Amino acid sequence: MTSHSWLFANDMQFHGTTKQAVQKRADEIAAEAFARSEKRRLAFEELESTLRSPGDRIRAWEKLYGLQLPFDSDHAILSTIARSTGLTLAQVRDEQKSRNELAGSRAPSPTVYR
Repeated sequence: MTSHSWLFANDMQFHGTTKQAVQKRADEIAAEAFARSEKRRLAFEELESTLRSPGDRIRAWEKLYGLQLPFDSDHAILSTIARSTGLTLAQVRDEQKSRNELAGSRAPSPTVYR
């Protein structure tokens, strides 16, 4: 009777190596997920930090959600921004007004052709 133990020995070694590689990748994925959640948690803390100006808090909100403060002072999202940042609606509108004024001052004057 011949022994095939060398086949099984190689098989066990292969499975051990595969198991280690899978575990290593699982650990990497878990670390990446933790880093993303920690970054998001810090971003939310930044939104409501009273140490930051209303403009900084609104910019943090814009960065977190990938949206921009609208130009319309009656836009429905303004109240959401206020709640998310811990600001009053008046503070959000003040920031919006100053941005609109700044954008208006940057706009080139219209050229009149005669």
